[in-house]
Amino acid sequence: MRTTNSLGLVFQGHFTSNCLARLPGLDRRLGPVKGVSLRVSSRLANTLQAGYAVQEYEDLQPGRTILLSLPETSIGDVVAELAASQQCWQDRIILLCESRTTSCVLNPLRQKGAYAGSYSIISLDELRIALLEGDPAAVEEMEDLLKAVGLETLTLTPQGKLAALASVDAAENIIFRFISYATDALAAAGIPSRTAHRMVLAQIQDELAHASRPGGRPLRPPVDLAQVALLSPVLADLARAALQINTGVVTPAEAAVHQNSSSNAQS
Repeated sequence: MRTTNSLGLVFQGHFTSNCLARLPGLDRRLGPVKGVSLRVSSRLANTLQAGYAVQEYEDLQPGRTILLSLPETSIGDVVAELAASQQCWQDRIILLCESRTTSCVLNPLRQKGAYAGSYSIISLDELRIALLEGDPAAVEEMEDLLKAVGLETLTLTPQGKLAALASVDAAENIIFRFISYATDALAAAGIPSRTAHRMVLAQIQDELAHASRPGGRPLRPPVDLAQVALLSPVLADLARAALQINTGVVTPAEAAVHQNSSSNAQS
């Protein structure tokens, strides 16, 4: 059985909303806690009933694994400060928590002998999956931590993590735009707006219900582009984007970029 590493924490913002704030045994594993001030660090340690506040990065030395819970805009500066601090990073593990940024930003610490990794969490209704990437030792540590708080994990490359996040964003973008424009198209045909909205949602739910059944029909966009011409121009563009994604012509992320460009050009 693998021994558990002692944890250190560098944070800005609300770490209490981080999934690792609910880590079983956190009171036994968490050591140094470094925030923007000693007072802020003490407040978090008291709230978590775990760890102890420290004032300098050098005081993080007791933590073999260092958790970074930071706003995206602060990551680069904090990493540079950590790399410049007078402590040994050899064989330490640095984890960038719940961040869209990849572990490539942690390369200054890698160069000093640390293992680095990052994870993002995708929450879709009841589905919560952590996307991991990084050095094998860091990934192994993240798997242990995240599975302990009940998350399913998937290990990707740094580029794979970025692509997965972009694809989820693109799918959400396309779905909400489709609902909006399909409702507008039905309303333009004379159907009351509330009824049009209910019709579009019912159609989506019907498609999902059929697709989720064993042997059910796959979700497919319209393939008759002659029918697409009857739709509003923006909805037609969405239908074409969905067709291209379905046939592998473009990725969901590329489709979203194209759709955003089209919308900006029309507005």
